[in-house]
Amino acid sequence: MSSGICTQPLLPLRSDPSEQSEMISQLLFGELFEVLEEHGSWSKIRNLSDDYQGWCTTKMLQLLPLPFFETIEKKDPIFTNVPLSACLKQGESEPRLFLPAGSRLYFFDEESKFFPIWRTRFPGEDKPEKEYWSINPDFLGYTGKTTVQEMIRTAMLFMNAPYLWGGKSILGIDCSGLTQLVYSILGIKLSRNACDQVIQGMSVSNLFEAEPGDLAFFSNTEGKVVHVGILLDRNRILHASGCVHIDPIDAEGIYNEVLGRYTHHLFSIRRIIGL
Repeated sequence: MSSGICTQPLLPLRSDPSEQSEMISQLLFGELFEVLEEHGSWSKIRNLSDDYQGWCTTKMLQLLPLPFFETIEKKDPIFTNVPLSACLKQGESEPRLFLPAGSRLYFFDEESKFFPIWRTRFPGEDKPEKEYWSINPDFLGYTGKTTVQEMIRTAMLFMNAPYLWGGKSILGIDCSGLTQLVYSILGIKLSRNACDQVIQGMSVSNLFEAEPGDLAFFSNTEGKVVHVGILLDRNRILHASGCVHIDPIDAEGIYNEVLGRYTHHLFSIRRIIGL
């Protein structure tokens, strides 16, 4: 089974092996994957960050020899924690790579400010070439900073990002992509979809007992969880709907002041931080 690392800033994952098929998620720079099957010029991969599966065009995948992959897999990454990070290739003077928040850097050298990108020129190549890129260390976050204040600060970076089904970046993001991304930057793993995130963490019985940073989940008329957001306090929620913004929330759900009605029915609240 082949494995690799995403060396594109963003790589779409599709439901079927076709450019016309639905984008269901994205791989971010530095996320690791394994190839499950191949179909023509397409590969079905599993994102090792969250076990999510989808189809990518094979030519966009950076496969790695197993020894290189295993070395990277054992290493804890550093995450970019600003909306977009400009990176310079060694020997060049202008940015040529822009990484979205949540990108993973392996073997970042704090002294030189460089990190490597592995490239293979031919299938089955035993020794990938290394490129070295520099990044401002102020753009990086170190896992373990899982305070509520840090989580809220990170979440607010995505204000006004447009809604995009399957998106995971400031350029377009969906509701569960937002919650997953914010938590991942702080080193906390969440599943990709809201219907799976809702079983993680600890149940909070009501809004009165909720704390900033808790996740609030919302259901449709059939009782299926279809939406999620981050509570800023007991009265406000940050979520991706149209764009990432803040709405009032109460025991009934999210109230949209522009529309003058409730748009999402509250299903449950879960606590992830502090467990």
